[in-house]
Amino acid sequence: MPSAYDESPVALYGQMPSVTAMAYSGGRLFYTRAGTKNLYWRWFSTDSGVIGSQEFTANAGKSWSGTAGMFATKARLYYVTGKGALRSIALKKGLPSGSTALVNSRIDWRANALFLGPKTAVSNGTPTPTPPPPPPWPSPPRPSPATSCYSRSASTPGPR
Repeated sequence: MPSAYDESPVALYGQMPSVTAMAYSGGRLFYTRAGTKNLYWRWFSTDSGVIGSQEFTANAGKSWSGTAGMFATKARLYYVTGKGALRSIALKKGLPSGSTALVNSRIDWRANALFLGPKTAVSNGTPTPTPPPPPPWPSPPRPSPATSCYSRSASTPGPR
């Protein structure tokens, strides 16, 4: 895929086989690569899909070697260590800053893909999903003795 500037591919495309983790936050695409200790980032536009050609590092004083997955929120970058623990670091002005915090080490967080989803509770090291939300439409009323049918739409008659 050519860049918008000089018709040459962005170097990240050739590096994709070695990428071990990737996350997006605030216009930055963060990623780690096998065999390096760096956390890299490039500008990324979600509107156009354009990836910046210049690669930056944002190590925040730590080695990112062995990172096995990551995701980001507006305020924190979450990453999985080589041993499967989930840790996080604050994002200040869009970049990792400060000390890391252990989020969870009771389960192995290593995975081919990590993404944010509904909140789950963890019991005895096993995630327990929260129940699904109610449907977006109202529940039908219970028929009363005087009501013989129910229709969700005025244009769709109920049974007769």
